[in-house]
Amino acid sequence: SRVAALAVEAGVSLHAYMVSALDEHTTRAQQRQSFVRSALAARQDLAQGDGSYVWDELRSHYQAKLAGRKTRRPRLSK
Repeated sequence: SRVAALAVEAGVSLHAYMVSALDEHTTRAQQRQSFVRSALAARQDLAQGDGSYVWDELRSHYQAKLAGRKTRRPRLSK
């Protein structure tokens, strides 16, 4: 089988190869779950907060400041 051939090439037993593959898959699944939980929490914080900045306005504001020009702080938007 393909898996057996890969195990032989890796120099490990078929069982060890499968256990390693399951471990890697489990680690990726846990990282994905953590990322999704973090994203959902950030979305909730944003929804409950004062708002956020529009990226283009914020970027223009800081580009102007870096160029030494006076600029108004961007407004928060909901």
